[in-house]
Amino acid sequence: MWQETFHLNQVTQGTIAGPSHRTIISLPEGSEIVPIRQVPEHPEMVEVLWERQSVWLFAIDVDARTGGGIPQPLTRTVSAGGGAPSAEDHTATDVNNPVNPKAETFVNNKETAPSPPRVRRFSASGRELL
Repeated sequence: MWQETFHLNQVTQGTIAGPSHRTIISLPEGSEIVPIRQVPEHPEMVEVLWERQSVWLFAIDVDARTGGGIPQPLTRTVSAGGGAPSAEDHTATDVNNPVNPKAETFVNNKETAPSPPRVRRFSASGRELL
């Protein structure tokens, strides 16, 4: 899918396939990664090649730690007959570009600054810390 390499600008956690489950690893700052594909079963994850290993990383983490270039998964939902953007679609660009150009009203007509990327942290046992 992608033909370029990226360098991580901070430590990033990912998972590799173990004998019976996935194992959490830390990729050090400065690591070179090559995106392979989005994981079909988990659209929020990206499979990358790191030191000849296939590693799954959260796409939002890779985007934040490489300076961009990795596309985020599409999460827009539209009702069957509505045509207007749903309340779940929080992108500021869609305020001016509705899904249905004939729609007369927008769900959100105020532009907001994008929120900073969420950093996910995990304990040693692999549970996400809140």
